[in-house]
Amino acid sequence: MFNIFKKKTAIGNFFNRFSTDQKKAIIASLSLIGVCDGDADDQNTELLYTEYFRKQLNVDAKNLTTDLHKKGIFNLIAPLANCSNAEKAALIFIFRGMANIDNEANEKEIEIIDSISKQLNFDLDKYYLNPDNEDDANKMNVFLKENIFPNGNADLDQGSDIINHFLIGKLSKEDAKQAFIHLAVTYELAKIRNLNNLRAEIKSLKLDMTSENIELLKKFLRGRILMRMNDAFDSK
Repeated sequence: MFNIFKKKTAIGNFFNRFSTDQKKAIIASLSLIGVCDGDADDQNTELLYTEYFRKQLNVDAKNLTTDLHKKGIFNLIAPLANCSNAEKAALIFIFRGMANIDNEANEKEIEIIDSISKQLNFDLDKYYLNPDNEDDANKMNVFLKENIFPNGNADLDQGSDIINHFLIGKLSKEDAKQAFIHLAVTYELAKIRNLNNLRAEIKSLKLDMTSENIELLKKFLRGRILMRMNDAFDSK
């Protein structure tokens, strides 16, 4: 497991060396995942997520639309195959975040992400457990920390308090913090796709929580992503 509390860096800096075509490919992929399920009710949330990363990467929306019509989606994604494994891991993390932002990752969204992963010849789940080298692990540590816990200890304190509030019985502050880190990372890697997945993760951690509080915890984990998106736009 990664040690995600290392020095802070901006998301834009992580992708700083990416070419314009590669940055366009990231936003095109997000757009594809966002519309594949045809669920209009969640389009605003998915558009917010896409727009957040589009601004972070400084991608021109008009030029992207033109390129999509000229090249097609999978030709547009092709430049991402040249990324390092650490960079591919960050990309798939972002794509899985799009799948979860609309409440639950569905099969169509996961199929698109799996298709993109195959095009990149990359398996995030295997890489997450066994990165190529320490430098790659450090890059992913910083990226995950910046995305999932941008406020550092303030996020961890809030999350550990929420965990203890929802539990039957209490954990120590440190144990509650570690439980929150595990659940937040697992959720944002789209390993928790629905309430049954969350129940299984809570059981694996040997935590005791009512069904009602499990539902509230899922809303909290999703709400954290939405809050980050809104905070980013409010700060501009």
